[in-house]
Amino acid sequence: MPNLHHYPRMAAAFTTLAASVLFACGSTQASNLRGDVSLTPSLTFQTLTTTPSAPQSAILTNSGNGALHIRSIAIAGSAAGDFTILPSQSAPCPSVLPSGSSCAVSISFASSAAVTASATLVVTHDNGPGGSLSTALTGTAVVPAPVA
Repeated sequence: MPNLHHYPRMAAAFTTLAASVLFACGSTQASNLRGDVSLTPSLTFQTLTTTPSAPQSAILTNSGNGALHIRSIAIAGSAAGDFTILPSQSAPCPSVLPSGSSCAVSISFASSAAVTASATLVVTHDNGPGGSLSTALTGTAVVPAPVA
């Protein structure tokens, strides 16, 4: 095998090939090549039926050593329509989240009926098998007290 220190392009190609082979073979070390990611565990909202809740943020963090390619961010579940992803003013999520970075997914809850609703925030990405993270969303809307 040639000394790859003298051939930087070959070294880069070999490293990429090795990462691809490890990833395809299901090596437990493959995810460390791409980056370890986490998402806020859950969010709970409370509001009146007459107004939307104050926004809350789910934080997506890439603590690994590689960039994370975000494919989609969505709300799923039977009550998904009661939750809204808002434009984040602080640190919106880019399509590629660099290593060591975090971003915020801002969400609000609103319902015109008195309910407790549940849905799931789903972030689909390219970081290894399974390629998605999710967090529970729960919202409670109550009818305001009558004005005397």
